[in-house]
Amino acid sequence: MSESEKTNLTPDFSHLILSIASAALLKMGLDPQSEEKEDRNMARYNIDLLSILKEKTKNNLTEKETRLLDSCIHDLQLKFIQTEHKSESTPEQQEKEPSQKEAATEKQEKEKPQDKSAEKTQNDKESKKETKA
Repeated sequence: MSESEKTNLTPDFSHLILSIASAALLKMGLDPQSEEKEDRNMARYNIDLLSILKEKTKNNLTEKETRLLDSCIHDLQLKFIQTEHKSESTPEQQEKEPSQKEAATEKQEKEKPQDKSAEKTQNDKESKKETKA
């Protein structure tokens, strides 16, 4: 008895799609548990394979298979673009560039003195009104 007979794995089109999609994710470096090296060319290759499958199987798939294939291609293309922008900047540039959270904190810090001076001006106005009354 072979391993596939023991586990009752039945190959189907969905498994093929998911297998290629998983390979693309691995090559984009999106699996933290994998020790695979990032290889953007292979990631692009796997995404292109799915696009070829879509083209060659047009009008021969079930609605569910079509949705799965379209969804995988779309999601992988988005992730590819997102990881491309992340990998464009070197680690040194990423250290120099403040994160969005740090930038927001800096902005708040800069605004605080202005708020205090506005608050002081408002308090001064109120105290002048009290002395006149």
